[in-house]
Amino acid sequence: MRPYSFALEGKLPQGLTFQGGRLSGVPKEKGAFPLILTLEDGAKNSRVGRLTLNVSDPPPPRLTLVAPPVQVEGPFLLLARLEVREALGFQLELPLPDLEPDLTSFKGAGPVYLLDYDPATGLLRLDMAFARPLKDQEAFRLLLAPKKPLTPRLSPGWSSTTRRASP
Repeated sequence: MRPYSFALEGKLPQGLTFQGGRLSGVPKEKGAFPLILTLEDGAKNSRVGRLTLNVSDPPPPRLTLVAPPVQVEGPFLLLARLEVREALGFQLELPLPDLEPDLTSFKGAGPVYLLDYDPATGLLRLDMAFARPLKDQEAFRLLLAPKKPLTPRLSPGWSSTTRRASP
């Protein structure tokens, strides 16, 4: 029966607030926070629930490479997307066995990048920074040409620069 009222007992992580039955904010500390939530209706009936709020590091960004899933004989477009979490930039080492990149075709989402390809080892290196955090968007595209018919199997080694909540 309305109206409902909420009460929360226990210590919330720094940066979070509880008001009117809503938890809001960005936690600034990690850990397990035991809480007791009480709900009372207009007829003074109440329910009590014990819960634990677990705050941990968010998942890292994911760099997804999109290439044809079938055998190719001619040039094809490699797309890279940053997903899951915001990133301010990344570093990538991408072995390109039996593939040759057209470096002039490179289009990146960031205004600042360093692109290097070593034809002797077939290793492409990319260091990219973004003007604003990027998430669930295309990070770059690059035209690749196979040296022989093949099905592209690309596995990058990479690291990201992520956006963190300020303390």
